Amino acid sequence: MTQYIEPRLLGIVPPMDLGLGDSEFISPFPLKARVHDNSRPTVGSVGLFGARRDVTSPGLIRLHDGLDLLAPIGTPVFASQSGTVLAVGETSLTLEHTKGFHYLTYYQHLQNINVIVNQRVTQGTPIAEVGPFTASDSHLHFEIRYPFDRPVASYENSLPIDPTWALYDWEKKRYRNDDSSRKVLTPEPISEFGEIIRGRLLRFLRIRVPQFGRNLYYPLDNLTEEGRSLVETLRMAFLSGRRVEIAWRDSLFFNQIEFLFNQNDKVPIIAEVRVFAT
Repeated sequence: MTQYIEPRLLGIVPPMDLGLGDSEFISPFPLKARVHDNSRPTVGSVGLFGARRDVTSPGLIRLHDGLDLLAPIGTPVFASQSGTVLAVGETSLTLEHTKGFHYLTYYQHLQNINVIVNQRVTQGTPIAEVGPFTASDSHLHFEIRYPFDRPVASYENSLPIDPTWALYDWEKKRYRNDDSSRKVLTPEPISEFGEIIRGRLLRFLRIRVPQFGRNLYYPLDNLTEEGRSLVETLRMAFLSGRRVEIAWRDSLFFNQIEFLFNQNDKVPIIAEVRVFAT
């Protein structure tokens, strides 16, 4: 197989824009991960990468090869990177990318596909729309795949790679950190500090401070050095009872960690922390 590279380094852009932000090319909230479905009780980890799937073939373990991104039927789907159309199905298509690194992207649950095999596409070009899905939640199924060493690349001769954090990074990149988006809490000690798991696969730090009537979150999977430092700072501040000033931002990508159904409410994600000596 081709040498592995961190998916965050591929330079992909979101394959959709939910249009919940301003008029710029990519809105601050371009994507929304499908953590559960709308059944009650919910089916955990339904759209996450690596989730176990045995509904269609009971007893047979099949892992979910991509990430489901919630969107209404008819939402435009874009090429996440420039490349060539490798294959087109009735409701799916595969793109091959060779810009700096050889990999594939795969898009499923589509309608009105407007590209053909061997056609060249550029990054951000509309290639289809989100189509109907048999379950209750319409969504785009998105995969990144690294091909094995074969004369011709194909979906079958490739390995799925988790796209979650490469896509989530776009929400963080679009965070302006200005007066309109930056929210800061009055300094006070952390009253609760713990870890939660959502969808059986997503781990989050969850904290509370007395003045704020909601949970504050920070994703713990695939942490950068900056993220590890932030989590350790919060932990030490909690253990020592120090006052902290927390800056937070809205997140749509992970809004279903609070089990929101068919809503575009945002959840607070910790962006920065400042610890006081006394």
